[in-house]
Amino acid sequence: MKTPSDRRRRFAANLFLSAALVMVLAGLTFLQSHIRGVGYLLYWTTCYLFTMSALLLAIWDAGVMRARIAREKAELEADIIKTKTHHPG
Repeated sequence: MKTPSDRRRRFAANLFLSAALVMVLAGLTFLQSHIRGVGYLLYWTTCYLFTMSALLLAIWDAGVMRARIAREKAELEADIIKTKTHHPG
């Protein structure tokens, strides 16, 4: 089940990834001739940071989901064992 923190984390990851995509497309097309020197370095560093932020949020989300699945699996197994011990057969 999704929690509000899951929604926020995924929204932020999607936002960062969308920003990076827009920056890549803009940087390779109409901004290419306008970005020079330090601006070039700052522009692509910002794009890189957006991309890495999205990646780190995705890895974090995968870890949270993995832990949640393991916890729910253990709870389900405990419920099954409890049910079998109370209702043999």
